[in-house]
Amino acid sequence: MEETRVTLGAKLKQARQEANLKQEQVARYLMVPTSAVSAMEKGQRKIDAVELFYLSKLYAKPLDWFFEDSLPLSAAKGIRWYDNDPLIREIVVLLEKAPSDLRKRAAYGVLGFLSER
Repeated sequence: MEETRVTLGAKLKQARQEANLKQEQVARYLMVPTSAVSAMEKGQRKIDAVELFYLSKLYAKPLDWFFEDSLPLSAAKGIRWYDNDPLIREIVVLLEKAPSDLRKRAAYGVLGFLSER
C-alpha cells in the first residue's frame, strides 16, 4: 500500500508539471496548505476521493491514469482498477449509461458515498 501511495504521489507531481502548475496554485485550488500538496506528491499524505477527483479535473487526466503504474498486474490483464470491487464496477456502468446532464451530479453523489465507505 505504501508503494502505491508513493507511485500515486509521483503521478500527481507529473500531472501537475504537465499542466504547468505550481504547488501553490494547486493548494489554493484544493483549499489546503502548500505543504499538503507537497506531502501528497511525496506519498506522505493520504488523498481522499474528492481531492483526487478535483485533481483529475484540474490536470485533465482520467482517474485511472493515476493508478496505471500502481497496479501492474491488473493493467497487464486488462482489468481496470475498479473492476475488483463489484459495487464500484456497477456504479461506473450506471454512470456511463446515465444521461450526460445527470452524470456530474451523480458522480458527486457517488464520491460522497465512497468517501464515507
